Amino acid sequence: MILARESWIFVNESWILINEVLILVREPWIFVNESWILINEVLIFAREPWIFVNEPRILINEVLIFAREPWIFVNEPRILINEVLIFAREPWIFARV
Repeated sequence: MILARESWIFVNESWILINEVLILVREPWIFVNESWILINEVLIFAREPWIFVNEPRILINEVLIFAREPWIFVNEPRILINEVLIFAREPWIFARV
């Protein structure tokens, strides 16, 4: 389990983060009037338009990067979780459940 400053909702092992950072699901979702898109079973929210750069690698307003390959980052608070690479503007808190 991953905890952040905002609440998480866990449903059938799907992850939903309510602070506009990340949503990870295994089934398609439908959203209205929100900039949500589904990419490789990962549902992501972006406040601004998306920038796509070759393959399933996406950088969105410094919010999230998705990749199925290893990444190397220096001096940035980025965390790889279940093949989803997350960029957190604030420190993350981890706890075992």
